[in-house]
Amino acid sequence: MVQVFWGMFYTLIGAIGVGVVTFVVLRLIIHFSFRRAHARELHREGKRCMCGYELVGLEVPRCPECGRAIGFDKTFEELGITPEEIKPRPKPSPEPSAKRCPE
Repeated sequence: MVQVFWGMFYTLIGAIGVGVVTFVVLRLIIHFSFRRAHARELHREGKRCMCGYELVGLEVPRCPECGRAIGFDKTFEELGITPEEIKPRPKPSPEPSAKRCPE
């Protein structure tokens, strides 16, 4: 009787272990396949650089990871553009609606 119990116990523990390992492996496969599909979509839309860096929310059209110009396959240095030429333009200040009278 005791041998039957321990035999069933070890079988149950082995089945649970196989189930957990199978779940983890399948979860990793699904995670990385969706991640790869998302990366391909970002690259296709032009929101990911060739080095893999996401180009979302940048103020300067330059990849901070590899230095490539967004939309080009070369760096700014290879294109002959200096860093001063690529700085974002300051936003214009709003014009006052009414002019002040001199005092």
